[in-house]
Amino acid sequence: MIPLASEGDELLHHLLLDYALKGVIVVVAVVVLAIGMVVIWRKAGRPQGRDDAGRPRRTGDIGAPPPRRDPSRHK
Repeated sequence: MIPLASEGDELLHHLLLDYALKGVIVVVAVVVLAIGMVVIWRKAGRPQGRDDAGRPRRTGDIGAPPPRRDPSRHK
């Protein structure tokens, strides 16, 4: 009976280790997916100089491009 109990413990250990490893793989995959989504959102999510609603950004907004000067007015 003792050898059978030992085999059962080994099987349980193997199954728990397998379950934990698969959990780690899923967590890493979710983190990589989230990072990819953020990168895509920042690169292609909205046109430069516009806010999330499509309105032009105010010049005081953080991350807004500086206002362009008209060269004909500043001689």
